[in-house]
Amino acid sequence: MDKSIYLNNMKKKLSGNYDIYENHSINENSYSLFCKYYERNERYIGLKSATIYAIENKEYVFFKEIENLTNKNFKSFTEELANHINSLITPNHEHMSSTITGVILYDNSIEKELIKKIEKFNFQKSFKLGLNGWVDIRIIAINLSEKKIIGSKKSTKVISYYSPTKVN
Repeated sequence: MDKSIYLNNMKKKLSGNYDIYENHSINENSYSLFCKYYERNERYIGLKSATIYAIENKEYVFFKEIENLTNKNFKSFTEELANHINSLITPNHEHMSSTITGVILYDNSIEKELIKKIEKFNFQKSFKLGLNGWVDIRIIAINLSEKKIIGSKKSTKVISYYSPTKVN
């Protein structure tokens, strides 16, 4: 499957719930597709201005095309995602959680060592001991020519959603 076809299919799939930006740059890093989702739930008494509490959940998805995925590229990509936390997330008492999903589209065969590194990848950051929420980063690496998909532990619930064989 061609990368542009996959990205167009994912854009259609995500457009119902996400704000989508093509060829987007954040902190001088460019992405083929950037998607963001925002959810806010609140409880109130009588009037909406009398809010008892509110909870915010956010999700960001970064699609990056990397021709030759190596340990160095992978480390660089995960550091990029971690560096975006400060510019994307404003922790406050209403912020519950944010999730950053990094989707890597690559062409080459990768070493078993790198596959293990992707599968074991884990990143979580708490704000004020979790009182102002937390952020998780999950990684999904997709080889479209081989229809192979690898994901970190946190991505197990959503990995099938990004599968190139299920995109329609």
